[in-house]
Amino acid sequence: MTASKNFGLIVISRWFCEALWERSYAVAFLCVSFMLMGAISLIFTLHPVIALAEPKALAEPKIAAIALATEGEMTEMVPDVVRSLVERAAASWIKGDARAFAALFVSDGEFVVPGQRVVGVEAIEAIASDFAKSHTQVSITIHRIILDRQQLDCQQAAVEWHWEDTETSTGKKTQADDAIVIDFTGDRIKRWREYIDSETPRVR
Repeated sequence: MTASKNFGLIVISRWFCEALWERSYAVAFLCVSFMLMGAISLIFTLHPVIALAEPKALAEPKIAAIALATEGEMTEMVPDVVRSLVERAAASWIKGDARAFAALFVSDGEFVVPGQRVVGVEAIEAIASDFAKSHTQVSITIHRIILDRQQLDCQQAAVEWHWEDTETSTGKKTQADDAIVIDFTGDRIKRWREYIDSETPRVR
């Protein structure tokens, strides 16, 4: 298609030169018009992105917010809100506030750590309370939060944080690098799955 357009432009250019030689200015004017239209058509053929591409800002996926389903309705939940939930969870462990941590979950929320799995707000509060009674000087550093916006009914986030605590009865200090996968329903936690690495911090 492009080759035929190039050939057409060559022919019209020849006619233009002949018209000028014979002083047929009307024909020359028509040749110029045809050459301009042909040149414009050729540009759009070689560069279709100029004519067809959407503006980049419209084509790129939305990254400023994630959508969560709440009781059948779509609501906007920005990453700052997810970060706030994670920070509130960390603060509740640091303060030993088991009730505040459990309040972040839906009524049938699930909490899973190595060797333990509990379901329901009361059970989650109980396990957090037992830990608070036996440990102190909890310190948590959140390294990063990664969001998953692919699912609409239950959003997910992966959290990486560093944990330190001291066992009250023995004074034993523990450090761990944790990876946590969190499923959200609305503005509450549906499932908290925590993977604990207590070996790597020892080799630093």
